[in-house]
Amino acid sequence: MSGAMAKELSVLVQLQRKDIELKELLDSKMSIPAAIKAEEDRLREEEALLRGKEEELKEVSRRRRNQERDLEELGLKIEKLEGRLLKVANNKEYQALLVEINNIKGLQSNGESELLKLMEQEEELSEALRGLQQGFEPRISEVNRIKEEKRRELERNEKLIPAVQNDREEIAKKLSPEMRTRYERIAKGKNGLAVVPVMKGACGGCFNGLPAQRINEIRLSDQLIMCEHCGRIIVWNEQPVREGGKG
Repeated sequence: MSGAMAKELSVLVQLQRKDIELKELLDSKMSIPAAIKAEEDRLREEEALLRGKEEELKEVSRRRRNQERDLEELGLKIEKLEGRLLKVANNKEYQALLVEINNIKGLQSNGESELLKLMEQEEELSEALRGLQQGFEPRISEVNRIKEEKRRELERNEKLIPAVQNDREEIAKKLSPEMRTRYERIAKGKNGLAVVPVMKGACGGCFNGLPAQRINEIRLSDQLIMCEHCGRIIVWNEQPVREGGKG
């Protein structure tokens, strides 16, 4: 590149790169507290699931114990009634006792089926709880590690941002007032992306194709050329930006 315009375009590329670096640092700084909170929220949800499973297991264990007591009481009733069978004086009373015993045995059978279900449920919950407990402690360590990494990243960003801002301002001072104003205006309207390269024969900002003549003019770097579609400044064979979406 040669000439005043070529030099100014070079400065624009440097400024765009520095603005991208600054934006990434600022975005990271803004996102880190939310990232830390998200990790803490997920851990709280996992702990709530763990505590909920503990309470569920306690409730099933309580019901299982009650069911065992109820069955024990039914067994005692049957024993007493069967003892009375040996003492009855007439057939009517004998038959009545048999009916009562059979009714209680029916309750006993249903109770035993219910007890079996509760025992199976208790075993399943105990196994699930063990799995949650085994995974929870490592998750606490993992979240603490992530939080510490994020805090260190935040500290680094807070130290870097002022330096990058100073570098950015020194670069911007090299532009003519008119060019700086134009750059700032475009950047403000295009989410900070004002200068883009030619990429595969297209604008590197909106990816609309460029005529061959226009590409040749951009290659010469002796005039300011802006995309007819997105209004960004287009430079030749530079990489001031990463590939992004249209706009």
